[in-house]
Amino acid sequence: MNWKPQQEAKWLEVEIDGKVIGILEVHPEKPKQIEEENRLKDLKGIVLRPASFESMVRWNAKTMLTKRMINTMRRLYLKSRKKIEAAS
Repeated sequence: MNWKPQQEAKWLEVEIDGKVIGILEVHPEKPKQIEEENRLKDLKGIVLRPASFESMVRWNAKTMLTKRMINTMRRLYLKSRKKIEAAS
C-alpha cells in the first residue's frame, strides 16, 4: 500500500461588502473544492483571501461554507444579473 501524505489545505476568508461571512477550506487534491473556489472567484463583489489565524479561530468550524451555500450565492448572483440586464 502506497501512502502519500496529504497536501495542506488552503483556508480562505470569504468577504462580501467588507464583511467576512465565513471560511472556505480548499484541499489541492479534491477537485470539487477547487471548483467551489473557482465559482466564488467568478462572482462580483466577493473577495477571497488567505485566512489569518485570528479569523479562523473567530469563525471556527461552524461557519464553513458548504457547497449548498455556494450554489445559492451563485444562483442569487445570476438572478440579480439577469434582472439588471433586463432593466437596461
